[in-house]
Amino acid sequence: MARGCHRLIRQGAKLVETADDIFVELGALLGGLRAHAGAEAPDAQAVFGAGWTRTTKILLDALGFAPASIDTVVARSGFAADVVASMLLILELDGRVAQQHGGLYCRRLPGKV
Repeated sequence: MARGCHRLIRQGAKLVETADDIFVELGALLGGLRAHAGAEAPDAQAVFGAGWTRTTKILLDALGFAPASIDTVVARSGFAADVVASMLLILELDGRVAQQHGGLYCRRLPGKV
């Protein structure tokens, strides 16, 4: 009955009970996000550097204006699926992308909630 759990542990799964567990595991990938926790969310470009703007533009162009799945964005952008998923999450937290029913993503208009 524990084969599935054992397989996940062998593959490197980590126990996550709190947000701090995630911060510890992702460490340097999150840059200054932990320092800003509780404060106003930092601008993604400030955290990830100047290359963020070009990468974001490529991703948003690949997303287009109609709702699209991660697989569609991966095919259009040429980025790996894990990179696209991470970027979409960051853009969603930044308010620039919204997740729709069925796992589809779409752009959000600036200033709209």
